[in-house]
Amino acid sequence: MTHVNPYTNLSYADDPTIFAYETGNELLGPVWGDKDVPWEWVADMGRYVKSLAPRKLFVDGTYGVNATHLNVSEVDIFSNHYYGPSTDKLEYDLEYGEPGLVSLPATGKGLPAPPTWLVLLMTGFGTVASVNKTYFAGEYDWVGGGDKPGSRINPKTDPMARWFAMMEKSPYVAGDAFWSLFGRNVPNCNARLPAPPPSLASSSNRGGLRLLSATATATRCNMAARTIRST
Repeated sequence: MTHVNPYTNLSYADDPTIFAYETGNELLGPVWGDKDVPWEWVADMGRYVKSLAPRKLFVDGTYGVNATHLNVSEVDIFSNHYYGPSTDKLEYDLEYGEPGLVSLPATGKGLPAPPTWLVLLMTGFGTVASVNKTYFAGEYDWVGGGDKPGSRINPKTDPMARWFAMMEKSPYVAGDAFWSLFGRNVPNCNARLPAPPPSLASSSNRGGLRLLSATATATRCNMAARTIRST
C-alpha cells in the first residue's frame, strides 16, 4: 500500500480509485465452508491496513459471514460470493443467519469461552444487520450452477432479477461485482485475447490483501448513492 504509482504519484493508500482492501479471496477455513478464520487475525490485519491507509475501507474476505467477526471494529464491510445467485443465502447473511441453528447461551463472568466448534455452529445468529454494517456481494455468476445446490456455500440458485431486487431493497447492501469479464477477439467472440505478459498480469486477488477498485469492479447498485454505514 505504500507503493507509489509512477504515473499518478499516488500510493495505493492514497489512490482514490481504490475504495477498500480485503483480507483475502474466499477464505474458507480448514474445512470447505466452515469459515473458521480467527477473528483475532482479522482484527490484526484491519489495524495494520488502517495504520497505512486510514481513509480506506476494510473488508472481511471470509467466504461468508462469520458471526465471530461481526464485532471486529476494524471491519467496515462483510462480503460473500454467489455461484449462482441465491436469495436464501443473501437473507441469511443480512437478516436471519443460517437456518436450523440456535443461539449461544450467555457466558457467565469468569466462565471459559465456548469452544471454537460451538461458536462456528452458531454463526448464523449474528448477521450484518444486527451490527449495522455494510455488505458487498463480491462475486456472482450470472449463469448459475457453480456450487452444488443445497450446500452451505450456496443453498439454491434463484433468478438473477429476484436476487438483484433483494439487494437493491436492502439498506445494508453497498454494491456487487460480477466474476468475471474476459476480453474477446471481436469479431470472433469465441477467441480470447492473448494473455498479458507476466509483468502486466494482475495478482491483486491472490497471495495477500485483495484491493477493490472502484474503476475495476462492475457494480449494479449505485455505490455513490449509498452511505457506507460504518463510516
